[in-house]
Order: sequence, then structure tokens, then C-alpha cells
Amino acid sequence: MDQTVMTGVPDISTDWYRDVVEFADGTPQPIHWFATHFTEGALVLLGILLVLAALTRLVGGGVRDRALALAAPVAVVMAYGASEGLKSLVAEDRPCRSRPTW
Repeated sequence: MDQTVMTGVPDISTDWYRDVVEFADGTPQPIHWFATHFTEGALVLLGILLVLAALTRLVGGGVRDRALALAAPVAVVMAYGASEGLKSLVAEDRPCRSRPTW
């Protein structure tokens, strides 16, 4: 495993991160496939659940419930967009993106 220098991170976090990555690197290919697809699928599943929860309030709720049902998904999308935008603007070498993909 490469020893990429990570700055601004406590040593214990760096050590734990490297331990987890080394463990994951040693797992069989089917586990890699599952982990890759599960992380993407879990985001989609959570999005579907959020929409279903919002629909119950949109259909059967009052004005306040409808406002909350619309505010939650909008806030999630804005937070995700801000996170991705800041990651690309800062362009800090992130350990999870410096590892080769499986």
C-alpha cells in the first residue's frame, strides 16, 4: 500500500483509515463488487424512502406538513450539491479518491 502523506489529520485517524483500506484491499473481488454497488444503491434507496415519506405528507397533510415535505428533499439536494461543489473547488487530495478503483 502506498504511504500517501495526509496533512491536517490526526495520526490516529490516518492509522485507522490505512488499516481499514488495507483490510478492504485484502478482501475477495465479490466483496469489492458488493461494496461498490451497495454504496451507490444505498443512496438511491434512501432517496426513494425520502420521496415516499414526503408523499405521505403531501397527500394527507395540512399546509405545514406539505411545506416540510418539500423542504426536506430540497435541503438534502442543496447539501449534497454544496458538498460536491466544495470538493471540486478546494481540490484537496482526498485519501478515498487517491486509491485505485477495484
